[in-house]
Amino acid sequence: AVKFLFKNSEKTNTEALTGSVHTLLKDIANEKYGTIKINGVEWNCITEDGSTIAAGEKVVIEKIQGNKFIVSKKENK
Repeated sequence: AVKFLFKNSEKTNTEALTGSVHTLLKDIANEKYGTIKINGVEWNCITEDGSTIAAGEKVVIEKIQGNKFIVSKKENK
């Protein structure tokens, strides 16, 4: 029933950002937040597994937790 009721609903702002690719502006290292810019606003981000990602790398938003984005390094395909 839920699928039927919401089949034409649009994604919310946060759901629309999940899966999007952004350039990391500040390193994620030693459990310190990195930074990405979305629509002119800088946001904190971190990896879920604590891995390090260097500034300039492309990252994918996996999910949003509170006021930070959980990201992973984009694999080159």
